[in-house]
Amino acid sequence: MRWFPILAGLAELTFGLGLGQLQAQTPRALPIASVWASSHRDSNLPEHTIDGNLHTRWAAQGDGQWIGYDLGAAQCVDEISVAWRQGDSRTAAFDIRVSMDAGDWTSVFSGQSSGQTLGFEDYRFNAISARYMQIVGHGNNHNNWNAINEVEIRGAMCQQSGGALIWKNQFDLEHTFDLPDALAVADNRVYVVSGSETASAVRALSLDSGELLWQKKPSREIKVNEAGAQDGRFFFIGSIMLPDIEDRSQSDGFVRALDASTGERLWTYQFDFDHAPDNLSFNENLTTLAVADGRVFVGGSGAFQTIYIDEEDGPILEEHQAFLVLALDASTGALLWQHELRQDETDGFVTKIIVRGEQVLAAGDFAEDGIVRALSASTGQLLWEDRFRYDNNSDADTVALAADQDRVYVAVSHQDQHDHGFVRALNIQNGILLWDDHIPGDTRPSTLRVGASSVFVGGFTVIDSNIDAHVRALDAEHGSFLWQHQFDLDGGRDFVQDIATAHGVVVIAGSSDVDETIEDAMVKALDAATGDTLWVDQFDLNSSADDLRLVTIVDDKVIAAGFSAIAHNADGSVNFSDLDAVTRVLNLGICPDC
Repeated sequence: MRWFPILAGLAELTFGLGLGQLQAQTPRALPIASVWASSHRDSNLPEHTIDGNLHTRWAAQGDGQWIGYDLGAAQCVDEISVAWRQGDSRTAAFDIRVSMDAGDWTSVFSGQSSGQTLGFEDYRFNAISARYMQIVGHGNNHNNWNAINEVEIRGAMCQQSGGALIWKNQFDLEHTFDLPDALAVADNRVYVVSGSETASAVRALSLDSGELLWQKKPSREIKVNEAGAQDGRFFFIGSIMLPDIEDRSQSDGFVRALDASTGERLWTYQFDFDHAPDNLSFNENLTTLAVADGRVFVGGSGAFQTIYIDEEDGPILEEHQAFLVLALDASTGALLWQHELRQDETDGFVTKIIVRGEQVLAAGDFAEDGIVRALSASTGQLLWEDRFRYDNNSDADTVALAADQDRVYVAVSHQDQHDHGFVRALNIQNGILLWDDHIPGDTRPSTLRVGASSVFVGGFTVIDSNIDAHVRALDAEHGSFLWQHQFDLDGGRDFVQDIATAHGVVVIAGSSDVDETIEDAMVKALDAATGDTLWVDQFDLNSSADDLRLVTIVDDKVIAAGFSAIAHNADGSVNFSDLDAVTRVLNLGICPDC
């Protein structure tokens, strides 16, 4: 593939439009920053289609050959004009595709030329926000050649309304602190699990309107950590509190499946990894899940006992935690396989699981090492393992995991007198280290996502005792630095709690201190290519503390979940014992259909 920049004078004619739900105004020709193609014949180069000369052309032979155009920035497009080679005697078959990131493509037109003119023919479609456009050729009625003399891309000036609130939902379970434990979106429903130390609630809301579809309150005391939905089922995991034994708390890990349309319970899987004796407080916990191909994969920790000999007291029982992955049948909850890593006097746990093809990738900590294990999705058999430490010496905490088709990415933190963070990229087939990036400064990562060709790491950085929110973008293939976005709203503490990315946009959720008593929740959208701010949604419910902990993107919507403090103490400070769970749905600003 080759890229061809056009004349510098023309490349400077940019309009600087942001993303938004768009309204068409006056049609105009859009500047094209560069052009590229899947192939070309001899001197019939791609740039000939934008040289203003109807006597030059791009040509390539074969079904599926394409030519692509970069507009330099997201634009509102609704028309492309093409002058075809021998367009007065041949009918060309073709598709038009658009993209925000040159990775995820959307087809907007499929058809044929008229075969009646050597001049421009106009092909219109519903207005859509895009940076990249492709014409995919399927030959013509005489042969399988694709040939274009000239192209113009047209659109309309667009007004930005990304970040506009579509709906919000506020929920208070028992006039106590309701924290967002888990968020999932599927089948046009938003599932939110929120609760306190004594009670939890599972709620299903309409993605379009926020209308409450159903609500369930588990009868037992549970702590929920993550949720997911697929094939008409909603799953959530965590720990179930058991009756105290000799004033020692105990909990079992659990997985529960509900009917996604009604909320009725389908099944519950509860496990006790290594049955606890009466004098130990065994605590099982499941922290992460992934649903794929009719299976539920969960990870966490399982408690087991070890015995060591004390010189004075003799044999003593100790509790330790095993690195644990389970696979369950999604329809019945039956255990398919169990994978564990345990060692005497050593603790381990899984912080994140994802599934790619027939691999289950589990990341966490074991014996003060960071660890990533790749397992067979069918059997749980170990395929490869990567263990690491900070600077090959100090303990490392694995905080986030992501993967694409070729690589696995791990975000790691280490804390001594300062905060440190780094990102590792591994070959997904064998776990071999491809690159690592040590984040400069006093910085701690908390979340990690991968886009079409970039990796995005979110967290915070400490500068002169002040905490600033921090997002860093790296090239996915090589790990080279692309950009960073750091912000301090008002001289206070600013945090990135979660990141989502889609359609060439990075969305971050978190909070920013406004003053000593007020903390505002924030959703911020960045251009994935540059890190520039596209829009910001900042809200304060009751001049108190607000925070957004979870965020995801579905189509043209941003869904964020967090909490708002609704009461103050007598001295004016925030009453953190009374928090409401909050869900906000915003317009991403990509204009899928104006």
